Amino acid sequence: MNRITLWLSAALLTFIIGVAGAWLWFHQSREEKADNLAGASIASESGLPELSFCQLVAKPEEYEGKIIRVRGIYSFGIHGAVIGDRSCSSVETQTWVSLTPAMWDEVTRAMENAYEMTNVTGSLDMIAVGRFERNKPSQSSDTWADRVPFKFELMRIEKAIREY
Repeated sequence: MNRITLWLSAALLTFIIGVAGAWLWFHQSREEKADNLAGASIASESGLPELSFCQLVAKPEEYEGKIIRVRGIYSFGIHGAVIGDRSCSSVETQTWVSLTPAMWDEVTRAMENAYEMTNVTGSLDMIAVGRFERNKPSQSSDTWADRVPFKFELMRIEKAIREY
């Protein structure tokens, strides 16, 4: 009886280790593929022309769903992050900026570099790469994501300087 218990325990332990190893390998390779695809799609877009925010919102249907390079003023407030331009921003052109945690860190670093201090908020004159889309606001809160007509999913900051 003892021998069978020992044999079954060893078999069960081997099975559990094998399943755990396969699960870790699968998830790690899946994340690496996603990172490679994201990097490749951004890298392949390095030849994108630079659009001003005003050019972008003048013809939003032309850029909808596409990865673009845009120059605009990034700012963050209690309702979220937005990108715009003083010469053409209006209720009809408001664009919220969607940030992943990694991009949030990059924006924070860009802000600190531009203002030469830590824990600072302000506006940045930036050139950024990201996906532009029409937003489907739910009107359920006062955040920009729930109120404005356009969304910019920030993927990379190419240049950021303090906006005066």
